[in-house]
Amino acid sequence: MQLWRIRLSTIRHTGIRVVTLVLGLLIGMNSMTSTATEANKRIINGLVRIKVTSQRYDFFRPWKKKSPESREGIGTVISRNRILATAALIENSNYIELNRIGDGEKCPAVVEQVDYSANLAVLVPTDPEFLRQTRPLSVFSRKIKVGDSFLAWQFEANGTPLIADAELKEIEVKPYPYDFVPHLVFRVKTVLSQVSGSYTLPVTKGNKLIGLMMGHNQGGQTMTLIPPPIITHFLNDLDDGDYDGFPLAGFSFSPLENKQLRRFLEVHDEDGGIFIDKVRPGGPADNAGLRAGDVLLAIDQHNIDKSGQYIDRDYGKLLIAHLITTRSYEGDFRRFRIFRDKKETVFDVHLNSLNSEDYPIPPFVIDQAPEYMIVGGLVLRELSVQFLKEWGANWRTTAPRNFQFYAHHQWDLYSPERKIVILSEVLASEGNIGYQGLHSLVVTDINGKKITRLRDIPTALGHPMDGFHKIEFADDPKTIYLDSSSLERENRIIQKRFELPALARFNQPE
Repeated sequence: MQLWRIRLSTIRHTGIRVVTLVLGLLIGMNSMTSTATEANKRIINGLVRIKVTSQRYDFFRPWKKKSPESREGIGTVISRNRILATAALIENSNYIELNRIGDGEKCPAVVEQVDYSANLAVLVPTDPEFLRQTRPLSVFSRKIKVGDSFLAWQFEANGTPLIADAELKEIEVKPYPYDFVPHLVFRVKTVLSQVSGSYTLPVTKGNKLIGLMMGHNQGGQTMTLIPPPIITHFLNDLDDGDYDGFPLAGFSFSPLENKQLRRFLEVHDEDGGIFIDKVRPGGPADNAGLRAGDVLLAIDQHNIDKSGQYIDRDYGKLLIAHLITTRSYEGDFRRFRIFRDKKETVFDVHLNSLNSEDYPIPPFVIDQAPEYMIVGGLVLRELSVQFLKEWGANWRTTAPRNFQFYAHHQWDLYSPERKIVILSEVLASEGNIGYQGLHSLVVTDINGKKITRLRDIPTALGHPMDGFHKIEFADDPKTIYLDSSSLERENRIIQKRFELPALARFNQPE
């Protein structure tokens, strides 16, 4: 019997299979080869190359942008006109181009939805017919366990697939790159090619999507994946027409493993439980009546051990963050069983999400220019983690210590409506001699008016005190003065000297 089939030629080298699809006349092809060929062809048909040009904002010099950069990745077609990618790929994008792998056809794309907390984005081609001949991939929905085998997909410039074998080594819950919120992560053993385009790489099992790579350690031959539950939550939320994001309960905890503390609280060892040490003001836990010092024993029917883990029906022991953020949606209720004052109490916690801009110190400021205001050479802005990251990946130890303190204790010190306005540096001029070494100070008042966000400053400057602007800080020096009569002239000199496009930028309020 003679059949036309797609032949799969495979060359194995250090765990990578270079796959070439060739239309040929095969005689007596067995069913195993045919199935493998069709499966790989099916996956390739559901993948699209994504090229992004972007320009990050310079958070040290908020009036400037950094040099343009290009990024590439492989997106997954998830519906007739939607492509799934990581948020890291499209961050601060100026232009997004799709490239069909099979024929090289190109098309611009726009972002339909991005969630930096979950590191996921959905793109839509500007031509509604661009994806007409592709076949969307569905997300893997069956149980996954450590030891399962996957395939990681890359492509050479000419479209030749490079497929790397991968094995699931660990399932854990940890913070994602952009936020403080922990999410489910798959840690996978694999060896990837040095081909460019590692911002988004799909990983499959069978002909379904297992996850998107969001990090790779070439030396350790491991990569981290955004796994199916996170992707499914993101897509389900998007499909209801009103994207809410991943919900939170609004508290932090410490393990309750110290026997003396357990005896003091009179909590039995067999009861497990964790110690709630902080409750976010105005958050779900606070609104439900929880408070610092409570012991959380269970959420719904899930008992919590001393380290904050529960038994998940799919993945075994996991941190309770997975139960709250991923197995729940905006508006869901979870029943918290609390031990307080030597007795158990039940609270119904109404979960909701928290946007980056709702934090006193936002965990990320992306796709928009940072706000700033320059007054007599004083560069004023709101503190954000995006700014702190200018000190590098280890900003928690390298950034100014007072900023580290505020970032760690922001919910203890400030309400969500309050932002932390800082003096980041002083641009030198004749009028600010003596102040030119000031930096990394928190502004509290200007002309006797409390400064709770950057937008308070123009109003406060409209009321000088005896011909001077009095600016007060939380740290030494506690107070400085600027001559209000010469301030306008000083501002013009500074703008010209430092070639500033503007002395202030305020984004339009949403």
